[in-house]
Amino acid sequence: MRIRLTNANNAAFLGVTLGFAAIAAALVLGWYGQWREPDCQSLPVQSVAAAAGDVRAVQEQEACASTDRLATRVTVSGGRFGPGGTVFATESGDALGAMWTGQRTLPLKLVWESDAALAIFHPAHVAPIAQPPLAGLSVRLVAVPP
Repeated sequence: MRIRLTNANNAAFLGVTLGFAAIAAALVLGWYGQWREPDCQSLPVQSVAAAAGDVRAVQEQEACASTDRLATRVTVSGGRFGPGGTVFATESGDALGAMWTGQRTLPLKLVWESDAALAIFHPAHVAPIAQPPLAGLSVRLVAVPP
């Protein structure tokens, strides 16, 4: 049987095309399948201890390179609160990419009024996301005008 040159060229072209398509499919699946490292970074901003020293309030924030969203939360833990939980959370469009490329912090002031009462002073334009109360802890949110 004689092999025609046009059939060999067509077969080679088809093989190369299928190879490129397989590589492109693997790259697309890798990108959208989260086979890459996440582009978000979470960092603590401040940590404030109550007078007794066994309870802490920690402000953390998370920014992602793929979005301008800045997620900020305050968690309380230690002492009678054990692992505790989140007492303040908000999300805003104040990030400048991921925190390793540009960082903005939400200016919060955390003040322990007693070992069971925390005041969180936040900018007035920030709308806190409602959090379930932490048993035995009083949290007072104070909006500070600009």
